[in-house]
Amino acid sequence: MSRSRTQSFVFLPFVLVLVVVLLPSLSQAQTTGIVTFGVLRNLEFIDQFYDGGKGSLGSGPGPNFGLTFTSTAQTITSASKGGSGNFINNPGKFPVMFFQKGNNVTISLANGVDTGVYFYYSALQTGQFTVYSGANGTGNILASVSLPANNTGCTTYKMCVWTRIVVPLSATANSIVFSGVANNLAISKTYLGMLPKR
Repeated sequence: MSRSRTQSFVFLPFVLVLVVVLLPSLSQAQTTGIVTFGVLRNLEFIDQFYDGGKGSLGSGPGPNFGLTFTSTAQTITSASKGGSGNFINNPGKFPVMFFQKGNNVTISLANGVDTGVYFYYSALQTGQFTVYSGANGTGNILASVSLPANNTGCTTYKMCVWTRIVVPLSATANSIVFSGVANNLAISKTYLGMLPKR
């Protein structure tokens, strides 16, 4: 079953960047590392790229991290790097993940994560980050964090401010959801199972 994809080449104010690397644990495999979307193209749907498959524009095959994304998950490159994204200054300078339709992106983690998650976000309207015990945004809510609008003083690009959010976990999470208004929230450089040293 095919789905239609709108590939609008407008400057999009909502952007999301994610980076993941798996490092095996001695006891049980856990998702650990950074997801950057660095090799995915401007306006490419992530599809199965981080589950050993390819993105919608043929990038890949990607690493088999056991990460599955909902069909709304798409990457975009900053216009400052030749893409169509209306953002700048994102950590790492990689493409970011965003959605043009619907109100969220859900990422299921086949191996789970039990330490924590941290990421950088940029928002024009308030969004939300929620961590669930089950796959596909099901089960118990383990953590939920509001992502207030944070862009002030931006001139050429609508999104220029990035705020770090740190979310420690006390139980294993099997999915995370970034929600908000389409084209108004961006996540850059997401770390799974890794918390910054204090």
